[in-house]
Amino acid sequence: MYVAFNWGNGLYALDRGTGRIVWNMKKDYNTTHATPAVQGDVVFGAAEAFLYALDRMTGREIWRADAGGSWPISSPASAAAR
Repeated sequence: MYVAFNWGNGLYALDRGTGRIVWNMKKDYNTTHATPAVQGDVVFGAAEAFLYALDRMTGREIWRADAGGSWPISSPASAAAR
């Protein structure tokens, strides 16, 4: 389960069975209004003025894209490539 929090609390990955924190990404993930999206082994998130792709198991940042100074307020959507 992936949950995003505002005001410096970041994005959390929680164990579905126990609720235990598996990982937390706080760096540069301070303010968000977006629910993370998951596709395969990647969690996509939007916070501050960036879009993020994180490793689903570790929370390691795979990439980030500058949103051009805008603060994304909608949730990312993902689709399988053709």
